[in-house]
Amino acid sequence: MEESNQPKSAEKLITDETKIDSRNLPQYKELLLEEAQQRVNLARNWMYFIGGINLTVAMIFYFQSHNVFNLDVIVQSVFGFAFFGFAIWVRHQPRVAVVSGMILYLAIISLTAMVDLRTISSGIIFKVMIIYAFVRSMKAATEVENLRDELGKNRKDISDLPIDMIK
Repeated sequence: MEESNQPKSAEKLITDETKIDSRNLPQYKELLLEEAQQRVNLARNWMYFIGGINLTVAMIFYFQSHNVFNLDVIVQSVFGFAFFGFAIWVRHQPRVAVVSGMILYLAIISLTAMVDLRTISSGIIFKVMIIYAFVRSMKAATEVENLRDELGKNRKDISDLPIDMIK
Protein backbone atom coordinates (compact mmCIF):
# COMPACT_ATOMS: atom_id res chain seq x y z
CA MET A 1 0.00 0.00 0.00
CA GLU A 2 1.16 3.45 -0.84
CA GLU A 3 1.12 5.98 1.97
CA SER A 4 -0.32 9.34 1.15
CA ASN A 5 1.60 12.51 2.03
CA GLN A 6 -1.57 14.20 3.24
CA PRO A 7 -2.55 13.96 6.89
CA LYS A 8 -5.70 12.05 7.78
CA SER A 9 -7.29 15.00 9.58
CA ALA A 10 -6.99 18.74 9.60
CA GLU A 11 -5.87 18.59 13.21
CA LYS A 12 -2.61 16.93 12.17
CA LEU A 13 -1.78 20.01 10.10
CA ILE A 14 -1.73 22.15 13.25
CA THR A 15 1.19 21.70 15.56
CA ASP A 16 0.76 21.91 19.31
CA GLU A 17 2.27 25.39 19.27
CA THR A 18 -0.32 26.82 16.86
CA LYS A 19 -3.45 25.24 18.30
CA ILE A 20 -6.06 27.79 19.28
CA ASP A 21 -8.54 27.13 22.02
CA SER A 22 -11.77 28.52 20.58
CA ARG A 23 -13.25 28.82 24.07
CA ASN A 24 -10.93 31.77 24.69
CA LEU A 25 -11.93 33.69 21.57
CA PRO A 26 -13.99 36.84 22.15
CA GLN A 27 -16.64 35.68 19.67
CA TYR A 28 -17.22 32.51 21.66
CA LYS A 29 -17.42 34.45 24.89
CA GLU A 30 -19.90 36.86 23.30
CA LEU A 31 -22.12 33.88 22.44
CA LEU A 32 -21.81 32.57 25.98
CA LEU A 33 -22.72 36.02 27.29
CA GLU A 34 -25.85 36.13 25.12
CA GLU A 35 -26.92 32.66 26.30
CA ALA A 36 -26.35 33.59 29.94
CA GLN A 37 -28.31 36.81 29.46
CA GLN A 38 -31.25 34.80 28.11
CA ARG A 39 -31.20 32.61 31.22
CA VAL A 40 -31.07 35.73 33.42
CA ASN A 41 -34.05 37.11 31.52
CA LEU A 42 -36.03 34.12 32.79
CA ALA A 43 -35.67 35.45 36.34
CA ARG A 44 -36.57 38.93 35.17
CA ASN A 45 -39.79 37.60 33.60
CA TRP A 46 -40.64 35.68 36.78
CA MET A 47 -40.08 38.82 38.85
CA TYR A 48 -42.42 40.80 36.59
CA PHE A 49 -44.96 37.99 36.95
CA ILE A 50 -44.66 37.84 40.76
CA GLY A 51 -44.87 41.63 40.96
CA GLY A 52 -47.97 41.62 38.79
CA ILE A 53 -49.61 38.98 40.97
CA ASN A 54 -48.83 41.01 44.11
CA LEU A 55 -50.27 44.18 42.62
CA THR A 56 -53.36 42.29 41.44
CA VAL A 57 -53.87 40.92 44.94
CA ALA A 58 -53.41 44.45 46.34
CA MET A 59 -56.14 45.73 44.02
CA ILE A 60 -58.46 42.89 45.08
CA PHE A 61 -57.85 43.75 48.74
CA TYR A 62 -58.48 47.41 47.99
CA PHE A 63 -61.78 46.76 46.20
CA GLN A 64 -62.90 44.52 49.05
CA SER A 65 -62.11 47.05 51.78
CA HIS A 66 -62.24 50.37 49.87
CA ASN A 67 -59.40 51.47 52.11
CA VAL A 68 -56.00 52.33 50.66
CA PHE A 69 -54.45 52.23 54.12
CA ASN A 70 -55.44 48.61 54.65
CA LEU A 71 -52.29 46.72 55.73
CA ASP A 72 -52.84 43.99 53.15
CA VAL A 73 -53.06 46.54 50.34
CA ILE A 74 -49.89 48.28 51.47
CA VAL A 75 -47.86 45.08 51.94
CA GLN A 76 -48.93 43.56 48.61
CA SER A 77 -48.23 46.84 46.80
CA VAL A 78 -44.76 47.17 48.34
CA PHE A 79 -43.90 43.59 47.39
CA GLY A 80 -45.25 44.08 43.88
CA PHE A 81 -43.29 47.27 43.26
CA ALA A 82 -40.18 45.69 44.81
CA PHE A 83 -40.33 42.81 42.33
CA PHE A 84 -40.82 45.25 39.45
CA GLY A 85 -37.78 47.16 40.70
CA PHE A 86 -35.68 43.99 40.90
CA ALA A 87 -36.80 43.01 37.40
CA ILE A 88 -35.60 46.35 36.05
CA TRP A 89 -32.41 46.15 38.09
CA VAL A 90 -31.56 42.73 36.58
CA ARG A 91 -30.54 44.49 33.37
CA HIS A 92 -27.90 46.53 35.23
CA GLN A 93 -26.65 44.27 38.02
CA PRO A 94 -27.97 40.78 37.38
CA ARG A 95 -26.44 38.88 40.30
CA VAL A 96 -27.47 41.34 43.02
CA ALA A 97 -30.97 41.75 41.61
CA VAL A 98 -31.62 38.01 41.23
CA VAL A 99 -30.33 37.26 44.73
CA SER A 100 -32.42 40.10 46.18
CA GLY A 101 -35.53 38.88 44.35
CA MET A 102 -35.01 35.33 45.57
CA ILE A 103 -34.48 36.48 49.16
CA LEU A 104 -37.66 38.56 49.02
CA TYR A 105 -39.61 35.66 47.50
CA LEU A 106 -38.39 33.25 50.20
CA ALA A 107 -39.17 35.87 52.85
CA ILE A 108 -42.73 36.18 51.56
CA ILE A 109 -43.16 32.39 51.65
CA SER A 110 -41.74 32.29 55.19
CA LEU A 111 -43.91 35.16 56.45
CA THR A 112 -47.08 33.68 55.03
CA ALA A 113 -46.14 30.31 56.54
CA MET A 114 -45.85 31.97 59.95
CA VAL A 115 -49.38 33.31 59.59
CA ASP A 116 -50.84 30.08 58.22
CA LEU A 117 -48.70 26.94 58.00
CA ARG A 118 -50.96 25.46 55.29
CA THR A 119 -49.69 28.04 52.78
CA ILE A 120 -46.40 26.15 52.43
CA SER A 121 -48.08 23.24 50.69
CA SER A 122 -50.50 25.31 48.64
CA GLY A 123 -49.09 25.92 45.21
CA ILE A 124 -45.94 23.94 46.00
CA ILE A 125 -45.25 23.04 42.35
CA PHE A 126 -45.47 26.69 41.35
CA LYS A 127 -43.20 27.74 44.24
CA VAL A 128 -40.63 25.09 43.36
CA MET A 129 -40.65 26.23 39.72
CA ILE A 130 -39.99 29.84 40.75
CA ILE A 131 -37.21 28.88 43.18
CA TYR A 132 -35.63 26.66 40.52
CA ALA A 133 -35.75 29.56 38.03
CA PHE A 134 -34.10 31.83 40.59
CA VAL A 135 -31.30 29.32 41.28
CA ARG A 136 -30.61 28.82 37.56
CA SER A 137 -30.69 32.56 37.03
CA MET A 138 -28.25 33.15 39.90
CA LYS A 139 -25.75 30.88 38.18
CA ALA A 140 -26.38 32.64 34.86
CA ALA A 141 -26.09 36.08 36.48
CA THR A 142 -22.70 35.13 37.91
CA GLU A 143 -21.68 33.91 34.47
CA VAL A 144 -22.89 37.18 32.88
CA GLU A 145 -20.86 39.28 35.28
CA ASN A 146 -17.74 37.10 34.86
CA LEU A 147 -18.01 37.23 31.06
CA ARG A 148 -18.56 40.98 31.17
CA ASP A 149 -15.34 41.29 33.17
CA GLU A 150 -13.42 39.08 30.75
CA LEU A 151 -14.70 41.00 27.74
CA GLY A 152 -14.08 44.36 29.38
CA LYS A 153 -17.75 45.24 29.43
CA ASN A 154 -17.94 46.13 33.11
CA ARG A 155 -16.27 49.48 32.64
CA LYS A 156 -17.67 52.51 34.44
CA ASP A 157 -18.86 54.17 31.23
CA ILE A 158 -21.16 51.28 30.32
CA SER A 159 -22.11 49.95 33.74
CA ASP A 160 -25.46 51.71 33.61
CA LEU A 161 -26.45 50.20 30.25
CA PRO A 162 -28.87 47.26 30.20
CA ILE A 163 -27.12 43.93 29.56
CA ASP A 164 -28.77 43.45 26.18
CA MET A 165 -27.54 46.85 24.92
CA ILE A 166 -23.85 46.32 25.71
CA LYS A 167 -21.87 45.48 22.59
